[in-house]
Amino acid sequence: MLTRLSNVCRAWRLVAAAHAGGLALPSTSLAPATPALPWLATVMASQPSAAFAAKSRKGKPATQQVDQDDFAWDTAVTEAKRQMQAALDRLDRNLSGVRTGRASPGLLEHLPVLAYGDTMSLQSLASVSVQDAQTLLVTPFDPQTLGAISKAIMTSPLNLSPKNSKSEIVVPVPRPSQDTLKAMVKMVKGEAETARVAVRQVRKDAMGQAKSLHASDDDAKRAENQVQKLTDQFVSDVNARISEKEAALGTAL
Repeated sequence: MLTRLSNVCRAWRLVAAAHAGGLALPSTSLAPATPALPWLATVMASQPSAAFAAKSRKGKPATQQVDQDDFAWDTAVTEAKRQMQAALDRLDRNLSGVRTGRASPGLLEHLPVLAYGDTMSLQSLASVSVQDAQTLLVTPFDPQTLGAISKAIMTSPLNLSPKNSKSEIVVPVPRPSQDTLKAMVKMVKGEAETARVAVRQVRKDAMGQAKSLHASDDDAKRAENQVQKLTDQFVSDVNARISEKEAALGTAL
């Protein structure tokens, strides 16, 4: 088999050389017999061209590189959106702990509670409902966690004094003083700026990753527009959260 393949390949090289030199081959040429042509054509067709092979040695084909760059960029955009959402979620948790003078379940839901040997959010251990404008009612799913939940509320920065019953915790929410409300307004503004900085840092990181892909000018502009659109959206969401909280605090002032 190997001998046959060698002879056939040698014959084709001679044929190619003769045609390149403008020579005519006699009928007794070493050209392969007709039955071998389909088989050899299939073998030759399966081989990459010299130009393609040279390009493959230098690097990946252009189309493959473009596909990989697009995938990398889509992944970067998805990750940027995830991180911006994480910054917004963190802001929501921090704002939920800002007292406005009215009892709100969000005041307690995100408090960390040490239970079952782990730190868990209060809302994963109990339901929180509004008993009246100045009182919250906490009902543990497992009565055995009542003490841990009560301790978490008492030791939180909210300065609340929970009252325990057999299966529930009553949490009075006194109206904050004027000085406390003004301090809270200042704190809310600080939380807003922290969230905006976090979102803009994600934008900066994403744009740095886009530049590392060595995209064309058009692709780079498209990438920048995508990230800027995300940034504008999340900064707008931050501003909306802060305006809502400041309005609530202003009403309490």
